[in-house]
Amino acid sequence: MIEFLVIVQGTGKKIDQTAEAIQERVKAYQAWADSIGSNYVSGQRLEKEGRHISSQGEKKSVRSDGPYLETKELVAGFILIKADNFEHATSLIDSCPLLEYWDLIIRKIVT
Repeated sequence: MIEFLVIVQGTGKKIDQTAEAIQERVKAYQAWADSIGSNYVSGQRLEKEGRHISSQGEKKSVRSDGPYLETKELVAGFILIKADNFEHATSLIDSCPLLEYWDLIIRKIVT
């Protein structure tokens, strides 16, 4: 099986942040992770605060500090899955409830 990193990225959509809404999303995510069984490896949310570092010649500089003003710039978390190929990975992610709120970007991990 091949490992894939799924990047959870903002879309600019408003998301209900009440405790009840968050709990419902967590429940749905856990149910989805259980439903794909051993294909699910792990996943984590990321803090809103962060830095974007870019190289400008020989000097590295902080390009921007978070939290990011636009939610579409936000990388909210990641998921690690195992799948036979990209098509299989895509079919697993197609049913992920996070798609209702976020863009999910699938990348193969090079080993």
